This record gives sequence, structure tokens and C-alpha cells, in this order.
Amino acid sequence: YNELMQRQKEGKASDTAVENEYGDRLGKGLKFSYTQPKKFFELKNGVEKEKEEEDDDDELDAFMAQINKQAQTEIHESRQKGEHVINTGDFTGGQEGRDDIEQEDMQESMIKYKPFEKKFYSEHPDIADLTLQQAFELRITLDIRVYGQNIPKPVVSFGHFQFDKPIMNLIVKNEFEKPTPIQTQAVPAALSGRDVLGLAKTGSGKTLAYIWPTIVHIMNQEELAPGDGPIALIVVPTRELAIQVYNEAKRYTSLYNIALVCAYGGGSKYEQKKALENGAELVIGTPVWGRIIDLVKIEATNFLRTTFLVLDE
Repeated sequence: YNELMQRQKEGKASDTAVENEYGDRLGKGLKFSYTQPKKFFELKNGVEKEKEEEDDDDELDAFMAQINKQAQTEIHESRQKGEHVINTGDFTGGQEGRDDIEQEDMQESMIKYKPFEKKFYSEHPDIADLTLQQAFELRITLDIRVYGQNIPKPVVSFGHFQFDKPIMNLIVKNEFEKPTPIQTQAVPAALSGRDVLGLAKTGSGKTLAYIWPTIVHIMNQEELAPGDGPIALIVVPTRELAIQVYNEAKRYTSLYNIALVCAYGGGSKYEQKKALENGAELVIGTPVWGRIIDLVKIEATNFLRTTFLVLDE
């Protein structure tokens, strides 16, 4: 550790490079990539040894394979129902979609979006005092693996998030003892305005890991004007999950009178349309095969004000 810290002080290694290398020397299997494509390096006894990227599918590969299979099943069912689909390639290079979505709808917009605030995280003094070694060993203890540059340190208590009183009171009321591993790392990153890709098991607290930053983001934006679309959009694959996330989010949006709409196929399109036209800071819904695209096409809403996006599974 002292050797690596000396390299950092001399400007020979970045914080992230030092963290990754330190992790490898602890034998925890953390990998870090250099410029060579499709190859990784590991440190053994202080010597760099090249090895080929493992062929075994990791959890993310398996997850994407499952999504691909589900998409193909839905396409097959749509064809049996007589719905028209267009083919734009396979899942990795494109997808089949509904032919009522015109090509121009998929092109990059030339609209000039207004600037917005997205950085709301202030590191708690207790976390700021953690050394590089302590922060890294905390990730090891919590079984957290991170990739990226200038990653915020994980926290160890809800107080370190520095949420305002209404959220903290509800957390206490729900008898949550401490943040889950995905929350300890993902929440500081999201509150810092970073793009976050989080992977964790079911029941690990992923939903609240993005709902809390969503609430903070919404509360720090300008109020909606007539005709404005939502500030935040949460997209989920199924109606059941949309309702589940809606019920969880409603407990927190109600604390601040944030207008929340759940839009999914099978619900009343008229009622969803009216709710959106009345103004909603947060929309939770299902994508192309569900309801969101339909509501946009009938001009019930738009995403010109949307500055916080969540894709759940």
C-alpha cells in the first residue's frame, strides 16, 4: 500500500489505478484494463501477467441473454396477434419494433435543452476522512466492485447521504438499519450527477437506490410550466414491475407533493393521458410494447424537461 501511495504522490498513477492495483494485490480478483482490446492484466507478486479475457459469461451477459430471449418471445406473440413489426437487426445491433414509430422519431433531436443542475452530493466529513486504503477495504467488506474514474467513496450509514428530514424520518419509520451494499455506492454516485450502471441481486435495495436520488433531483429543478413533461422518467419492462415501483416511489413523492403517474398497457389510456396533461414530475412506465410511446405520439406528454432517466432491468 505504501509503495502504491508513493507512486500516486509522484504522479505515476491515478487514484483509480492505485485502487485497482491495490485490490489485485490483496488477491480479490478485481480486474483493470489497459489499452489492449479484449485482454486484462493481473498482478501476482508484483509482476504484471497478461491473460486472456475469460470466456465464461458473467452475470450481466446472462441477464442480457435473458432479455434477448424475452424480446423474441414478445415479438412472436405480437405476430400471432396480427400486429405489424419491422426488423432493424438483432438485439445487439438493433431490434424489431412497431411500424407506427416513424424513422424520424428515432433520430437525434436538434432541440436545444436548457441547462440543469445534477450534482447534489456533499461528502460527509466522516467519509471524507476515510483514507484510500480504508475506502477500498470497505468495498471489499461489502463485496462491492466498481469500475470508472473518480468514484465516490461508499458510505456506511443513512446519515452519510445527508438527506433532508422527511426522507430520513420515513427511513427510520421503515426501520431500515443501514444502507445495502448497492445503496452505499450507487446513491453517492447518482447524487453526484454520474451515470450509474448497477448490478445486484433481487431484494438488494436497487429500487430505493435510484428512487432516493430521483426525488433529490426533482426537488432541485425548476417547477413545471403548463405543457412541460416529466423531470424524471423510470422505464421498466413489465406492468407488474411498473406498479411495484410506483407503490414504492409514491411513499416518498407524497412527502413533497411530487406529481407521479404510472403509465402501462392495460390501464386506462384516457386517465393516464389526463394525468400527464395536468403535469407530472415523475413518470413510471413500460416502453415501446407498453404505453410510453403511445402517450408521446398522442402528445399527452413530452420529454423536453426530462433530465433524470432510469432503466430498471
